Amino acid sequence: MQLFKIIRNPHFFSLLASPNREIYVEALFVVYRCYKQEFMIKKEELVNMLIATLENRMFELAAEEGEELDDYSLSGRAHWLVRRLLATGWIELDPLVHSVDEYIAVPDYSVKILQVLYEISEDRPKEYNSLVYSTYSNLSKAQEERGDYVAEALMAAYSLTDRLVDSLKSLLNNMRSYYLTLQEQEEVREVLREHFDRYQVLISDKIYHPLKTFDSVPRFRTRILSILRQWLVDGELIEKITAQLVRKGRFADAPPGGTINTTPTSTWLFTVRENCPPGYGWIWMRRREYIKSML
Repeated sequence: MQLFKIIRNPHFFSLLASPNREIYVEALFVVYRCYKQEFMIKKEELVNMLIATLENRMFELAAEEGEELDDYSLSGRAHWLVRRLLATGWIELDPLVHSVDEYIAVPDYSVKILQVLYEISEDRPKEYNSLVYSTYSNLSKAQEERGDYVAEALMAAYSLTDRLVDSLKSLLNNMRSYYLTLQEQEEVREVLREHFDRYQVLISDKIYHPLKTFDSVPRFRTRILSILRQWLVDGELIEKITAQLVRKGRFADAPPGGTINTTPTSTWLFTVRENCPPGYGWIWMRRREYIKSML
């Protein structure tokens, strides 16, 4: 499996199963915020941020198997945390910085995993409309100019609609989760708490209502589909997009004496068309099921 050729440290995920996992995750979030705020991270600055953020939890740290934790000062425990993050491969010392100060590098795979964990913990509402508007904006600009950036517009539209599909699937699964939780409740008081404290606040008010009103995604559907229909029947444009994508290394070049295969470009166009916007029938149906269960 390629994953463990990239994440080579065999102890990388051990922090998430450790008795100290909650503190480790908070420390990793400090690293993530440092990464977002600073172009280069000094080790001592990271230590200071750990102390400032985790001061009240530092003394809850327990020694790991084979590890000594005999320094009871905040600074000592913060340095111990940094050593644990280094030992498990979440961060690395940057060997390319020639300075009296030590600098921390955050590997790309760590950044990606931390981003996912951070987003889960924040539980921020997803913005569906912005994805569709960006899709429309990219396609309409490319439609107007028909220049050298048509391929970029299609690539962006493909990526944005893929994210939209994932976001709507997440919404559907969350609605399913609340629906099943509601079915498990036997007391009327628990049913009302589940509805008003969780579903109404986290799903209906923050996501469903905006999705049906001011953040309505389908209002861009007609304009996007109009552009895609024109592109799908424009053989010359499809060849132009394909040639641009070949130059970018996204598609294979034509064989010697042959012609460029434009099928992948058409497939991308069909995919964007099908994905914008998808899945609404399932979401409205799940909403109706939930309402019925409350009656």
